[in-house]
Amino acid sequence: MGIVYETTGVLNMDIISSMNIPQLKITFLLFLTSLGIKSGIFPLHLWVPDAHSIAPPPVSALLSGLVLKIGIYSMLRLFYTVFKTNFFEMNDILMAVGAITVIFGAVLALAQKDLKRMMAYSSINQIGIIFLAFSFGTELGIIGALYMILAHAVAKACLFLCSGMVADLNILNLKSKPSVSLPFFIGSISLIGLPFTCGFIGKYFVCLAAIETSNTLYAGIILFASIISAVYYLRASYYLFRSPKDYKTPYLMQIPVYITSFACIILGVLPILIMDIIELAAKTLGGII
Repeated sequence: MGIVYETTGVLNMDIISSMNIPQLKITFLLFLTSLGIKSGIFPLHLWVPDAHSIAPPPVSALLSGLVLKIGIYSMLRLFYTVFKTNFFEMNDILMAVGAITVIFGAVLALAQKDLKRMMAYSSINQIGIIFLAFSFGTELGIIGALYMILAHAVAKACLFLCSGMVADLNILNLKSKPSVSLPFFIGSISLIGLPFTCGFIGKYFVCLAAIETSNTLYAGIILFASIISAVYYLRASYYLFRSPKDYKTPYLMQIPVYITSFACIILGVLPILIMDIIELAAKTLGGII
């Protein structure tokens, strides 16, 4: 920010974006690095698995559902306004970084035995999809990124809250009530991207944006990573549904997971509820209005 102020004499984002100063490229890279750490983009993700797996489940839900999105939100605001020129000069590289993050998160999640650590690497996978989506530099890509932000927030919050009602976090020994297993399954299929869930709508727009920009390879990478996600999430759901029926969990703890799992379905069946807001945001960021 000091470099920006020294170069432009102002900190107002609208004024700086109208100046179109190529010399701010180093500042763009510095912001990309710092916000990339906050978002968990590969290879700046090292804090994410440990923080998510060690923190209490409600804190993990906030870390994954909200904190990771703050970095993404800041990128969207800055890269489409203040550093728009630098962003479009490097968006091919950024798309490649996003694709690597998608594959890396999915493969590492598949290798985990601890439930929360698996979901932490899954968050890296989902953040990679969001990063890839807005790196396309199109209105459709922004729509996909914004919908994925919301879809991941509600689904991953649901899963981490469910993990607080599981006796043993070893995936092969999961134990909880069926009333917890069902919300976990709904959150899982949303992150996989199955129809009638918000995750499907988000991935649908991202894949459309990839095809629109002739980046069909990236659409294939997202679909491939979704297949991997199906393996580890359905495996966890399978063992959770097999757990003893008499396992006790407080009823009040189940309310948040039902709210978030219900949101996964509502936003998947009725995306029109929020599409007007998302489209307005995408048009504004893209400089269309």
